[in-house]
Amino acid sequence: MPPSISASSVDAAALLTGTHVLRIDGFSQAALLPAGKCLKSCVFRVGGHAWRVRCYPGGVNDGHSSHVSVVLELAGGVRSVRAKVRVTLLALPAAGVAAPAPALAAAEYTGTLRMKWARCSFGSLIGRKALEGSTHLVDGDDCLAVRCDITVIPKPAPARPVVRPDELERLGLVCTCKDDLCKRPHVRAAEAADEFTKPGRSHGPLLRFLRCLQM
Repeated sequence: MPPSISASSVDAAALLTGTHVLRIDGFSQAALLPAGKCLKSCVFRVGGHAWRVRCYPGGVNDGHSSHVSVVLELAGGVRSVRAKVRVTLLALPAAGVAAPAPALAAAEYTGTLRMKWARCSFGSLIGRKALEGSTHLVDGDDCLAVRCDITVIPKPAPARPVVRPDELERLGLVCTCKDDLCKRPHVRAAEAADEFTKPGRSHGPLLRFLRCLQM
């Protein structure tokens, strides 16, 4: 008995990517903020959603008070978004210096941001002592930038039957020959598949189609 045959497909929608930069001038003064106090960006949009970046120079809470923390949050009341996030801490060079801004720290997160906790937190992005002793920050304009790259991963479309009758023969799943001794499924299977793909049809034609394939 030949094996039964089935097929489905998923539409891979285009990824939605965007970048936002939060610039902090006079970071040495911002570093005096206590744990839990933040500097926040304006609301910006990526992938059809509203976002906001928060930078905590003194740590997001007392448990991270020895680090600089960064939090990315959804700002539009969305219940659930799956995304890939990369946060990079950059020290901007002094005015007139053509060198690119050096990256002091970076971290990534891929996952689903849900409900009221629709945020991802990088609590220990960089140690405060390491940052304060960075020559890049001292030799620059005391200016720090938080770069946030976001890729929203859309939900896949529901799977659906995709093998059209004309594709069955091209895939070698049915045969149009007139040989009564041929053991392969014949054109009547394609006709049953055609019935199944019509809108509003029940699963009855599909069952007849599978029975034909098993003959």
